[in-house]
Amino acid sequence: MNFAVAVHRRSWWIALILAVVTAACSTGTVDRQLPSLSARVDDASAPATTPGETSATSRGSTTSTAAKTGSTAAQPSALPSAEATVQRARPGAVELPDGARLEVRETSVTSTSAVLSLRQVGPATYEPKIEGTWTPPARLRLPLPAINAQGWGFVLLAEGTGWAVEAVDFDPDAFVEADVDRLGRARALSCAGPGAEGPNHVLNCLANGQVVKLPADLGARIAAELGCAQSWPASPLLAQSDYCPNGPSQPTTTPSSPSTATTRSASSTAPPATAHQALQVALFENPVLCNGEVRDFGVVSNAAPGETLVFSSAQTSSLSPGTADGSGQKTIRWVCEPSAGGAQWTVTVTGSTSGRTATFSFVGKAPAPATTQPPPPPAAPKLAVSLFENPVACTGQRRPFGTISGAGAGEIVGFQESTYGPLLSGTADASGNLTINWQCDAGEFGPWTVTATGQSTGRSVTFSFSGS
Repeated sequence: MNFAVAVHRRSWWIALILAVVTAACSTGTVDRQLPSLSARVDDASAPATTPGETSATSRGSTTSTAAKTGSTAAQPSALPSAEATVQRARPGAVELPDGARLEVRETSVTSTSAVLSLRQVGPATYEPKIEGTWTPPARLRLPLPAINAQGWGFVLLAEGTGWAVEAVDFDPDAFVEADVDRLGRARALSCAGPGAEGPNHVLNCLANGQVVKLPADLGARIAAELGCAQSWPASPLLAQSDYCPNGPSQPTTTPSSPSTATTRSASSTAPPATAHQALQVALFENPVLCNGEVRDFGVVSNAAPGETLVFSSAQTSSLSPGTADGSGQKTIRWVCEPSAGGAQWTVTVTGSTSGRTATFSFVGKAPAPATTQPPPPPAAPKLAVSLFENPVACTGQRRPFGTISGAGAGEIVGFQESTYGPLLSGTADASGNLTINWQCDAGEFGPWTVTATGQSTGRSVTFSFSGS
């Protein structure tokens, strides 16, 4: 008994020493097997440089040359930055504490590796970079500085001395995202939507945000909201003549000379131009997504308030009429199936009261093919067991009590019991069947649980039985 206790204690000390050594070795193994994607967030990045300063950037930190010239002026507080190394054919991302994020897909990085970096350079302004060879697009997510009711959120990228709209979210949450084909200084902008403040406010908000370039679909959407029945506010972003060729003239931001004013005054007695002799159509989605659902894709304007608008097309006859609202506008909708992707339609709309007409054309676009997962592989076949005696009579003699089927012809089948361990094996006949036997003494009642496994096919089955 004392010998046993001593052995037990000694084993305990050996186990403790092994545990400590193992823990140390395990730590080294984890360090060597860190994933290839590494990222960090540093608080040492410097703010945007001021005029007369240059910056030398090292990953995670920026040093201003102003500090090196002996300037004693207080330095601005550091702004966060983050970077990550992404291996080829692997996805990766960097994210700042405020949720700003730069992300690439697994197909983006084409060089051996690339360094993703994202740093804040000013209020709500960021500088994303990818050092390495990559294939667009990259995904950029920016926090909105404010969220307006019924507002629109914009992702802006630096464009010359101003900003270009890269993406717009008509119902944003706390963030706005964009797939971008280029990288540069970026920021987010939030403007109250036309439903809250009117379309003029959207234009003013973009102009105040120093936006100098709009994507075509956004311009068409704002133009549709403005309509063609009245003059638009002066704006370098949208020209009313581009969307309403017969509409009212748009004021300009350049003051008129006295001679010009006199000419306009003299011509004001002439009959008005043909501003209301044609309907106007602005499409904010073209191509139209053909996904089998009804989609808003444009607006008809310049109709008589409340008049019925009749639509006709040589390509289809199933077009329903609509009614212009009090401002002479009507949203136009379209539905097409995915098989109509690439089709083109030309539609004429006619006001039943005013007789005004307009003709416009557009095309359909099939949705992107859905990614389908391959069907799971068929389940591997298993052995089957059939017990014709259960409980087994425990007489001290070996007794057949069941059969195994589903094995390979002539396959050796091994048996393992949960308590006793390995048992005698058997060989299946040409049909893959095997009779199973059991021997137990009187007074043994089990139960016993046995697993049978084919050594060639790997097929198995587990079954339980008892004795009597």
